[in-house]
Amino acid sequence: MLSMAWLASALIGAFSLAVHAEQSHPAGKVHLGASERRADVTGLRPIITWPGSRPAQLGQAPSASTTAAPAPPNFNLNELMRSILFPNANVIFNVQIVDPGEKPKGPPPDIAANFSISGWGDNLYPRWDVVSYGAVGLEESAYLLMKPDRLCQNGKPVPVKREDWIKYVAELSATAKAVYTASLARDRDAVAGLADRLNESCATCHQAYRTG
Repeated sequence: MLSMAWLASALIGAFSLAVHAEQSHPAGKVHLGASERRADVTGLRPIITWPGSRPAQLGQAPSASTTAAPAPPNFNLNELMRSILFPNANVIFNVQIVDPGEKPKGPPPDIAANFSISGWGDNLYPRWDVVSYGAVGLEESAYLLMKPDRLCQNGKPVPVKREDWIKYVAELSATAKAVYTASLARDRDAVAGLADRLNESCATCHQAYRTG
């Protein structure tokens, strides 16, 4: 078991990093998008030298002879849904019930008496940021839903080439992006409306593909 001294030290360190990140990058602002990340590495091409090989520049496309085939997914569609899509969608749905901008009522919880790492993590970030992260998880999951060679729970391949499946995944991606934008604007009404749209999108796909 973890010693209390080690755990306290780890939590203090994590909290310090979180505070530093919050001060450096205030909530509500977009940081390091794809274009910015690409710009940050422009001109920074470190040389990687392997024993017995020629130096290769970072970012240099590998030759066709050395390109390995992408590995197949390790988990089935049901596991993907329950681990990523389900919890992140619930974060969005919860905006209809709880205002992310409202401060918690009542005294703060007694952490010493009822401490849990998951509970501590749930309250580490501002609630609106958590909504944004939920949207990020959903949007990024669209790529995983379209990854070839994934199997459904029943052992059949995910129909990534079917027009209706492609449409459902595209709708999920578009809705998640809209939620992300609305969350940055702290627009609860917009997110609540998009939660209905997300629910309809999920239900339509489930009706077509989920059995039992």
